[in-house]
This record gives sequence, structure tokens and C-alpha cells, in this order.
Amino acid sequence: REFVAWYNGHPDFAHMGQYVEHALGRKGDPSQASVAVIGQGNVALDCARVLAKGRKGLLDTDIASHALAVIKNGVQTTTVLGRRGHVQGAFTIKELRELTKLKDASFVVDAAELDAGTTDASLEELNGPGSRPKV
Repeated sequence: REFVAWYNGHPDFAHMGQYVEHALGRKGDPSQASVAVIGQGNVALDCARVLAKGRKGLLDTDIASHALAVIKNGVQTTTVLGRRGHVQGAFTIKELRELTKLKDASFVVDAAELDAGTTDASLEELNGPGSRPKV
């Protein structure tokens, strides 16, 4: 949440830049950093997209200029981790599609991870009454 507030330019979170710089290895090359984003919703996917795109891909957006200076060319590897299985993912197809279409990036879904998240309970949730469309 604080990372999002920082890159969106909220003044109460301007101090977060130093922590982001540290996490991205500012002293070296942030483009060599590996980052894990924990979450399965639109906000998590947006964070992953911002980190993967880097400055060049974000210049035409409303992202805060101080964030562009820190994020630079983006990070080498962004991994999105969920606490539960893919069925419980709360992101929209639009957010997911944006990640899959990034230039100079690979979008990889580990089939074994999908299989591990497919349980009797998740299948019931996916196919049960009142279920919402899932990716």
C-alpha cells in the first residue's frame, strides 16, 4: 500500500523513495534487481507492471516523477506470489493482459503451481453456485 501511495505521488509517502532505492539496489543497477510482489489482486499486478516497465514505459503515465527517477529502467525479474491458489485471484483480465503484453518481458505461469492450487475446495469454488467468472 505504501509503495503504491509513493509512486502515485502521495505527499505523506515521499519518504518511501529511500526504501525503494535500497530494495532495488540503487547503488548498483536496479535493472538487475529481482522483486517479489505478494498479492493476487489488481493492485499487486499494477505494482508488478510498474516495476517491470520502468521509466521508459511509464513516461506517458501520471506516475510521480520522483518514482521514475528511482525505478529507472525497471527490474530484471518480478515475481507475483499469492497466498492462495489461482482460483482466488482477484484481478481483472485487463490487468493480467497488460502484464502479458509488456515489451522486453516474459510472462511465465508455472503449470505445476497451477496444479498445486487446484484442490477440491478451489474447484468447488470455481464451479459452485454464485461463483464469479475466473481467469
